[in-house]
Amino acid sequence: MSSYLWVHTGITAHPGSADHLQEITLKGRRICLIRRDGVWRATDGRCPHAGGPFAAGHISPEGKLICPWHRFAFDLETGASDSGGYCIHVYRVRITQDQLWLRMPADKPWWKFW
Repeated sequence: MSSYLWVHTGITAHPGSADHLQEITLKGRRICLIRRDGVWRATDGRCPHAGGPFAAGHISPEGKLICPWHRFAFDLETGASDSGGYCIHVYRVRITQDQLWLRMPADKPWWKFW
């Protein structure tokens, strides 16, 4: 069983319908924040294929996150790619008082807290 905690991103969740991609570093991890059709999502910040920065990519008309380097496409719900067998982590997002929070693994596995 993994331990998770909600981490504040320092980002105000401005409403809007325009697509928005932004990379942040949170707990030593590169994260790509995505706003699509007014809904916030978060994924790994880099493509597992060759390390392309997702924030420099775009969202396809089908709602897939597209890597800017080799055009690998990733589902924003599951993190699965359309090709190559790659997968990215999709973080749960919570908005509290207009502030964006992500559910992230704790620094240590639960068994190392003793």
